[in-house]
Amino acid sequence: MRSILFEDVRQERELIMASGHPPVTEDDPSVAACFSDQVGRCASCNRRTHGYGHGGNPLCSYCFTDQEQRSGGKCVTSANGVNSAFL
Repeated sequence: MRSILFEDVRQERELIMASGHPPVTEDDPSVAACFSDQVGRCASCNRRTHGYGHGGNPLCSYCFTDQEQRSGGKCVTSANGVNSAFL
């Protein structure tokens, strides 16, 4: 069991490194443009992101972009230009 867990962690790290995203310890750029009570964690990578309130998103911009590319779906943006949902 231990080797399976290690293998999963290793594969996840390789995917993150291959994606070209900054480490999850760095905040999503959206954090700089919102109030502190609107900051939450990305549902996918646990990075600090604008998760609550107007324009909030459960995914950070990096995970959102990855999901959009995987799904091929259209992205709905809110009035302030922040990604908010898939169709």
